[in-house]
Amino acid sequence: MSSLERNILEINELSVTFQEGKTPVFRDLSVQIPSGKIFGFFGETGCGKTTLAKCIAGFIPSKHVQGQITLHHNNSSLVLSNKDESYFRQNVWGKLLTYTPQDPYKTLNPYEIILSQWERCQTSQGKKIEEILQELDISAELLQKFPHELSAGQKQRCILGMTLLTAPLIMIFDEPTASVDRRGREIIKNCLKSLAQSGHTVIIISHETNDYKDLIPPKQGFYFSPPKTGQEFSPTIFFPERKSFIEIKGLSKSFAQNKILKEASFSIRKGQWVYLEGVNGSGKSTLLHIMMGLLSPDKGEILWQGEKIIPHERKNQHWIHPVFQDPLGALNPRMTVEASLLEVIQSQPKQKESLLTFQKEAWSILELSHDLALRYPQELSYGQQKRFVILRCLLKYYSETLLCPQAQHIFLFDEIFSGIHWALRRSIILFLQNLHEKQQNFAVLWIAHGYEELKLCCQGGLYQLEQGEVQVQTVQRE
Repeated sequence: MSSLERNILEINELSVTFQEGKTPVFRDLSVQIPSGKIFGFFGETGCGKTTLAKCIAGFIPSKHVQGQITLHHNNSSLVLSNKDESYFRQNVWGKLLTYTPQDPYKTLNPYEIILSQWERCQTSQGKKIEEILQELDISAELLQKFPHELSAGQKQRCILGMTLLTAPLIMIFDEPTASVDRRGREIIKNCLKSLAQSGHTVIIISHETNDYKDLIPPKQGFYFSPPKTGQEFSPTIFFPERKSFIEIKGLSKSFAQNKILKEASFSIRKGQWVYLEGVNGSGKSTLLHIMMGLLSPDKGEILWQGEKIIPHERKNQHWIHPVFQDPLGALNPRMTVEASLLEVIQSQPKQKESLLTFQKEAWSILELSHDLALRYPQELSYGQQKRFVILRCLLKYYSETLLCPQAQHIFLFDEIFSGIHWALRRSIILFLQNLHEKQQNFAVLWIAHGYEELKLCCQGGLYQLEQGEVQVQTVQRE
């Protein structure tokens, strides 16, 4: 191998600035990426990881970029940083390089089944569809579905499959294991390892350093900043009242011939933190949508403080506070972040000062910089979008608490920590615990994958959703 090909990519003094006079996203970044290896870019949410990936892939216009990105191949060098979109489309994308974005909700075509999208990506250099189904443990039936019929984790693996069908020299994956269950993560990691062993260069963009420590040696990773240790984490375990606050009784739900929930039953007590996990596609998000009244169950019912929740009725929406997996879909694209938050605050003009104080505290906890307030949702990173959705949810809860202090509430958190680094996750949990001890008026249903620290806070409320049925994991003796 020539000296040029030992490093397939060289990044020299790269800086990205989107607005004149504004602080660069990052400045004077230099790094060399070896050929045929797995290389990682790690850092906290909003540090510039995704921007760097898009620079390499040619999605950032050259007018915003200073410095140089050079690709070495076949004993020649190609400067990518001065090429326009037309050049990348004709000569780079799918041939030399692919970029797999983080957000599974925006990547797939909503109007085509997965198989049609896969067939369009098929190349002679890529893997066969049958090989990919086996390697990623994807059922053939899944290929006949539209994206909206899949869970976030299933979408993630289908997007990865599209990349394998193309299989260029360099593959960039932005948070490839986000929203994927534990078994799925191991499947994806083994796939990435296999790609590197076959001579491809794999670039991982992530904040999950622990997920890749067995794949990426320290010298094959670039850290935008040293990882924070965060506060000392000593979770509080809450033992709520014995009386049920919410009862889920025999819920069943099917879409066409696909049975998602099969007489799922469990209960949540006042003040309880409940942890629910299950493989991708097991029906966790569907259960949340039924609890909110957005979907009607085929069978069964949900009782809120003894009263049945009627689907699509807004009676209980004041006390139910969801954060869904798709953050961009939860924000108005025509409103700035500041305007979106003010919409909640202005609904309670008499409590404006209290709400502004609460917003300021939560803003700080969520590590949001003040210059983000005037941006639109689509201008934010995935992790920043997630944090603003969490902030708006908390603000709505606090607004309703000020209006009706005696009411009981529940947060429905669906994978809220994907796209958020570990130290910040702990800060959010500790903030919620302090709020819980102070207000004593809300329960939490967490949907997550294998987050052991969070499980410590939910002893007595640990459930597994498998094959549409809810099963108790462990019960803490009180």
